[in-house]
Amino acid sequence: MSTRKLGTYATKEEFLENEVRTLNFYIQSMIDTMKDTSMNRQDMLDELERMKLEIKTAVLAEREACAKVCEQTNDGTPYNLAEACAEAIRARGQE
Repeated sequence: MSTRKLGTYATKEEFLENEVRTLNFYIQSMIDTMKDTSMNRQDMLDELERMKLEIKTAVLAEREACAKVCEQTNDGTPYNLAEACAEAIRARGQE
């Protein structure tokens, strides 16, 4: 995944386009590696699972970074919009 954070891009769309390009690069690299090393089906599945875990970890880290940005905008009220925003961001993706 990209090492740049959302805040370093002009728009959210630009950030997402870069993430898609990065994922496509990793996927193509994996396909090339499988061809070069003649990976069997189980090795391929294991590598895909590893990549899914890496993506999930990156998404969670980005979500937490966004929640922390919300928390930094605290307006001093006992329960403010910034805290509600941070909680909503952290709740995304949880079952």
